[in-house]
Amino acid sequence: MKFHVQVKSLIFTTLVFYFATALGNSNEARSILIKKFEKVRQQLSLDNPVRNSVSLRLADLLSERARISAMEELDRACVVCKAGEKDRTQAIDLYKEALPSLKNEKRGLVLAQLGHLLELNQRANEAEQIYKDIIKENADPASIAEAKLSLAEMSFKKSNYEEAYQLYEQVLIEPKAQRKALAAYRQAWCKFNLGKTNEAVEKMEVILRTPSLLSKTSDGTVAVDDHYKAEVSKDYSTFIAKKGSTIEDIKKVYQLSPESSRLTNINYLASELERLGQKEEAIEAFEFVLKKEENPTERLNYRLHLAQLYKDQKDIKSSLDSFQKALQLQKTLACENDSCDEVMTRLRKYVLDWHTEEKNRPSPSLLNAYTYYIESFPNEVDMGFWQIEALKVNQAWLKAIEEIQRIQRVYHSQKQTKGKNNLDKLPDFENVLLMQVEIAELSKMENLKNISYQNYLANSKAMTKKLAIKYQLAHLKYKNKEYLSAAKDFKELALMEDSDDSNIKIQSADLALDALVILKDDKEIEQWSNEFAKSFPEKKQYFLSISRKSVFNQATQLAQTEAGILKSWDTLKRVDLDGASPEEKRLYYRNRLILAEKLNHYTEARAAVNELLQMKDLSVQDQQWALSRQVWLAELALDFGAALKATHKLNMKPYVPESKDLKLAFFAELSGNDALPYYQNYMRQSKDEDQQLAVALKLIENSSDPIGTLKKYKKYFKNNPETYSSLFIEYLASKISVDKSFPVSEMKHLESDKSLVKTPAYLFAWKHNFLNNLSLKIEKLASHQLDASHQNQLTKSLKERVRRLDELEQLANHSIQVGEWSSQLYTIHHLAIQTHRFYEELLALPMPEGLTEEEQMQYMQLLSQQAAPYKMKYEALLSKESGFWSVENLIEKLKQKYQDAKIPLRPFIKRELQILSKLAPENIKIELAAIINYDFPKKEVPVFAELESARDKVRKNPMDVLILDSLIELEKRSNNKNMVNYLISRRQQINDLKGNTQ
Repeated sequence: MKFHVQVKSLIFTTLVFYFATALGNSNEARSILIKKFEKVRQQLSLDNPVRNSVSLRLADLLSERARISAMEELDRACVVCKAGEKDRTQAIDLYKEALPSLKNEKRGLVLAQLGHLLELNQRANEAEQIYKDIIKENADPASIAEAKLSLAEMSFKKSNYEEAYQLYEQVLIEPKAQRKALAAYRQAWCKFNLGKTNEAVEKMEVILRTPSLLSKTSDGTVAVDDHYKAEVSKDYSTFIAKKGSTIEDIKKVYQLSPESSRLTNINYLASELERLGQKEEAIEAFEFVLKKEENPTERLNYRLHLAQLYKDQKDIKSSLDSFQKALQLQKTLACENDSCDEVMTRLRKYVLDWHTEEKNRPSPSLLNAYTYYIESFPNEVDMGFWQIEALKVNQAWLKAIEEIQRIQRVYHSQKQTKGKNNLDKLPDFENVLLMQVEIAELSKMENLKNISYQNYLANSKAMTKKLAIKYQLAHLKYKNKEYLSAAKDFKELALMEDSDDSNIKIQSADLALDALVILKDDKEIEQWSNEFAKSFPEKKQYFLSISRKSVFNQATQLAQTEAGILKSWDTLKRVDLDGASPEEKRLYYRNRLILAEKLNHYTEARAAVNELLQMKDLSVQDQQWALSRQVWLAELALDFGAALKATHKLNMKPYVPESKDLKLAFFAELSGNDALPYYQNYMRQSKDEDQQLAVALKLIENSSDPIGTLKKYKKYFKNNPETYSSLFIEYLASKISVDKSFPVSEMKHLESDKSLVKTPAYLFAWKHNFLNNLSLKIEKLASHQLDASHQNQLTKSLKERVRRLDELEQLANHSIQVGEWSSQLYTIHHLAIQTHRFYEELLALPMPEGLTEEEQMQYMQLLSQQAAPYKMKYEALLSKESGFWSVENLIEKLKQKYQDAKIPLRPFIKRELQILSKLAPENIKIELAAIINYDFPKKEVPVFAELESARDKVRKNPMDVLILDSLIELEKRSNNKNMVNYLISRRQQINDLKGNTQ
C-alpha cells in the first residue's frame, strides 16, 4: 500500500515539473506553480523522499517571486520596501526543512541561498551565522568561497572595508570560487572608500586588463561582458577623477573603456573633474574628448562645459572662444519641436550666470558674450534687455541706447521672441519706448534725453506718458536756462485739459513759477499763481501763498531805493492774510515793521512788532529780532519801562545788547526802577576794566554812603588813582566844614597806597590839613613872649622861642619837599615875620644890672652877633616870598582852579584864596578879591510842562536831531544826568544811521 502511495506521489510530482516547464517564468505562471507545489507538498508525508525535492523547488520559486516583487517595488521608488518579505520567509522555512537531508555541494548552495534570504529579510545575524556554518562544516571550496563572499558583502555594507577586503582576498585566492570578478571589483571599492585612491585605481586597472575579471559566467568559460566592463570603466573614471587626472590618465580611461563607452566615460570623467573642482584637469578631459567626438550636439555640450571652465579659470579669451564655437555649432543642429531647448537654455545660462556673478560691475567680456549671443539670436529680445541692464551698470549709455533702438526695430518687424525658460511676459512696445527714456534719463545726457522724448512722442500710439514726456522736454529747457520758453510750456501743461495727471500738472505749475522766480518776474508770479489757485482747488492755499510771497518780493524790491519805499508800502497792502500760514503772517508783519520804520511810521511799526510777538509759533530767532526792534521803538517813544521789559527777554546773539546788564540798568534808571541789581550783576560777570570803573563810579554816585562804596570798589581804580583820590576827597569835603581838617583816619587810608599819595587830590587835602595845623603853630609862636625878669627865665624863654622857630622852619622845609605852592608861601611868610620879631626882641632885651661899661660893650657885641643871623634869614625869606608872587599867569591859574572846582571843594579853595589874599601884595590882593567874590551862575531849571512838551516832540519825531538837541539842553538844566547821557548816545546812533559822523 505504501509503495503505491509513493508511486502516485512521484507521478504527481513529475506532472508538476512538466507544467512548470510548460508555463515558463511569468509571474502568473510562477504563482500557479507555487500553488501546485504547495498542494503536492501537503499530500506528501514527512518521510517521503520526494518531499525534500518539492520543498526545495517550492523555496526556489518563492525566492524568485520575492526577487521579482522587490525589483518591481524598487522601480516604483518605494520608501519603506516590504515586497517579497512573506515569500522569502516561507522560502527560508522550506530551505531549513530540507537542509538536514542535503550533503556536500548541494548543502552548500542551499545554505548560501538561505543566508541571502535572511539578509534580505533583515535577519543579518542569522545570515552571518549561516555563512560561518558553511565555512565551519568544511563543505566544498566553491561553497566556502561563496560564503566568504557573502560575509564580505555584509562587511562592505557595514562599511567595514578592511575586514571586507580580506574576505574578498580569500575568495580571489580560491581556485574554485565562482564570483571572483565581483570580489576583485569590491576590493577596488574597499580601497577607494578607505581613501587609498591610487591603490583603488591600480585594482581597477588590473580588472580592466584581466578578461577573467570582466566575466560574470560561472561555467568555467571566460567571455568579457562588455556591459559589465562599461560599468567598471565608468567607476574607474570616478577613481581617476578623485585621484586627479593627468593627460595620461585620460588616455588610459579611453583605452581601457569598451569602444562603445569610451567617449561617454571621458565625458563622465570630465564632468566628475568639473564637479570636484579640478577645473584644469576637467578642461584637459573635455578638450581630449572634443577631438574624438563627431556628434555636433555633444561637441556643443563640450564647448559649453569648456566655456564655463575657462571662465572659472579666468581665461576669458578661451571661454569666449568656446562660447562662440558653441553658438556656431548650434546653428548646425537640426532642431525639431523642442529638441534644442536644453541647448538654448544652457547657452543663455552661460551668459546670465556670468551676468549674476558680475551684477555690480559687468566686464567688457560679459558684454561681448551678450553681443555674440544676440548676433546668433537677434530676435530674442529678452537677452537684449539683460544686456541693457549690464550696459546701464557700466554707464555705457550710448551702447544701451543703440541696443534699445535695435530692439525697437525688432518690435517693428513683429519678430520679437524670448528664451524658452523665461516665464516673464515681454514688455509691449509702449514700455520699450519708455525704457529708452529711462536709459536716457539715467545717463543725464541731455541730447540722449531729448532724442528719447522726441522718439516717444513720434512713435507711441498709446501715449500713456504724453504729459510726463512733455514735462521732461519742458524741464530740459528749464535746465538749459531757456526759462521764458520753459515757463510757458510748463504753464500750458499745468492748464492742459486732456490729462488727469494732477501731480505732473501741479509740478508743471510749480516749475512755471520757479522759472518766473529765476526771471525775477514777480508780477507774472502773482498773476499766474492766482490762476493756478483757481485751476487746482486742492492746492489753492499753496498757490495763494506763492502769490503772497511774490507780493512780498515786489515790496522788498521796491524798498531797495528811497523813492520806492512808499510804493513798497502800498504794494504790501495787497497782501490778504485770510488763510495765510503763520510763516506768511510772520513775513508780512516783519516787512510791515521794516517799512514802517523806514517811513518813520512808528505807530504802525509798534503795532506790527506787537502782532509779531503775539504769534505762537514764532521761532526763537524771529522772536529775538522782534524784541530787539521793540526795544528800539520803545526807546524812540522814551518808553523806558517797555524797553526794560523787552530787553529782559533778549538772550540770543546778535540781538542781545552788548553788556546787557548795563543796558538794563540804564533803562531801569531812566524808568525810575532799581538799577542796582543790574549793576551788581554786571560787576560780577564783566572783565572789561574800563566799563567796570564806569559802573563803579555810577554806584558810588548813587550810594548813600559814597565813601564806603568808594572803598568797596577801590580795586577797580587800580589804574586810575587820581580818580579815586579825587572822588574820595570830594566826598570828604562834602561832609566836613571848611574850618575843619580832613579826618586823620581817612588820610591814612589814602597814605597807605603810594599811588594815591602822589595825586593832586591827596595834595589838596594834605595842604588843607597842613595850613590848619600851621595856623595853630603860628598862633602859639606869635603869642610866645621872652621873660627877662631873671637871667634863668630869659635863658629858658629864649630856648623855647628858638625851638618854636625851628619847628616852623621844619614845616617850611617839609612844604618845600612836598612842592605845594600855597603851603610853601604861607609857611615862608609867617616864618619871615616871626624871625624878624625874634631879631627885634633880641635887640630890645634890657642890659643886665651890675655890668661895667666894658662888660656892657661886650654884652652888646655878643647880642648883636646872636641876632644878626635872624636878620639875614628874615631878608632871605622875604626875597623868597616875593618870588612866589611872580609866577607867570598866577592869577589866571588861581581863577581857573576856583571856577572849575567841584562844588564840594569850592569852599576849601575859597578859604585858601582868602588866606593867600592876606599875604599878597596890594595889587594882587585886588585881583584875588575879584576871584574870591566870583558869583557862580545859577542854572535855570525848566518846569515840568516845558520838559514834557519837549519829550513829546521827540516821541513824534524821534529821528530829528535838532528836536533831540533841544531836549538834551532842557535835561541838562534839570541835572538829569542819566537822560542826558542816553540822549547824547541816541543822537550819535541817529547820526550813524544817517551816515553823518558829526
